[in-house]
Amino acid sequence: MTVPLTGADRPDVVGALLTVTFGIAIYYGVQKFFKDLEEKLSEDTRLRVTVWLLDAKAHDLVEPWPRTLGRLFDRVFGTSHFSWQCFRRSCLASLIAVGIVAAYIAVPTAVNLLFKGHGTSQVVIPAQAPRPAVSMIAGFAMLLAPVVVSIFVANLIPDYISLLETRWALRRMQVTTSIVVQAVILAIDFAVTAVLATIATVLGLVTVVIIAYLPSAMTRDPLNKLLLKVLGNVLVLLPSLLYRYIWFYPAFLTSIWTWLYVASGLVVRGARRVDILLALGNRLLDVEHKPLQAIGLIAALICTVLYWAVSILHFLISAL
Repeated sequence: MTVPLTGADRPDVVGALLTVTFGIAIYYGVQKFFKDLEEKLSEDTRLRVTVWLLDAKAHDLVEPWPRTLGRLFDRVFGTSHFSWQCFRRSCLASLIAVGIVAAYIAVPTAVNLLFKGHGTSQVVIPAQAPRPAVSMIAGFAMLLAPVVVSIFVANLIPDYISLLETRWALRRMQVTTSIVVQAVILAIDFAVTAVLATIATVLGLVTVVIIAYLPSAMTRDPLNKLLLKVLGNVLVLLPSLLYRYIWFYPAFLTSIWTWLYVASGLVVRGARRVDILLALGNRLLDVEHKPLQAIGLIAALICTVLYWAVSILHFLISAL
């Protein structure tokens, strides 16, 4: 059966709308995170963030930005890393990151699969024979089980270790005021996180393959053979699409938070040195009373602009 495609139904139009929508969601999510975090901070910590942003010289409140950021990490994950509270909150942060990455990859992929007639005026919708409900449930369970187990093995544990490494980097940066040394430590943080993310990806792939082929040694049921064949085809595609991303990028969550905090704070501090930007900033940002929300606004803009820029670049490359 064929269905004509209207302008709004074409994959490029739908993809553009999804890109805009996802960018807006990123902006709101980042800003909301900093806003909620600020509401839970003590007045002392909020004042220290304000002092850093204003570059004030109040000696009793001035402290290196890594120490202030460390306070924020303590507020979110708890002061003791090796505790159930920290592990639980780290797992929650990992699952949120996995959800974001999965949505970023899965939604455009689904659009491309739905509109297989990209570049034509119509799309073909194949007729499907009804399938028994039990078979569909069994197939869904077999496809989902490797994903669930792999997320625990390749996300929750490695991301918890990545959080420990980031907190270690922040403690190292607290004992120095040298910008060069701090930059080197940030670079080391990036390198170590990349190694952890790569290990997590390998662990995820190994876990999925092991779980996927376990049923073949347990039964010769034709349904299981069919499902294993389907799962095998999926595994050929997903390592280059969804799996690779949901295992790799969430490990950078705490590092990205660090980079965003530093970059956004430096933008706010730098803007206050320029009269025109200072006047504009005073209208848009309440640095004195809502310092983290000011950082959150800049961080949200950075994330959204980067996401849209990468999306446009990817579209231009794919169009060549």
